[in-house]
Amino acid sequence: MRLKVAKEHHFDEVIYDTEHWKLSSKMRDLAFKILSFLKELNPLIHGSIARGDIHSKSDIDIVFLDVINEFQIINRINDYPFERWIIQATPLSAIKANLIFNEFNISFPLIPFYPREEEFYRFGGLLTYEDLLNDKYKRVPGINKKLLFI
Repeated sequence: MRLKVAKEHHFDEVIYDTEHWKLSSKMRDLAFKILSFLKELNPLIHGSIARGDIHSKSDIDIVFLDVINEFQIINRINDYPFERWIIQATPLSAIKANLIFNEFNISFPLIPFYPREEEFYRFGGLLTYEDLLNDKYKRVPGINKKLLFI
């Protein structure tokens, strides 16, 4: 189901239950494992995993903000089957590669991002490998798909 943009601002206090924290821990453990294979390449966790507002259908979004050769990624995680996609959101956007795995996605630019494209990822929330290494439950602020600040 596609999420719609919130029609008006509102403030909610969210108290997560035990099941949420178990799911969060499981997903962050997998994210940490994947990032540990890629750590020399400066991967970042983007989106709901970074913000902490995950749900049962959340996936792990990994992004590289710098141009990188695909073989550098594939050589490190060759045990996971994946699909390749090439994406250009608009004619004025950088061309990106998406590697889609069962439980996670990896995106990286094939040409340098424009500043606004890099800011898009920062706007949605980012965590580094070191963030996960030092504080497994760290959460960062960001904007979700409904354009709500989490």
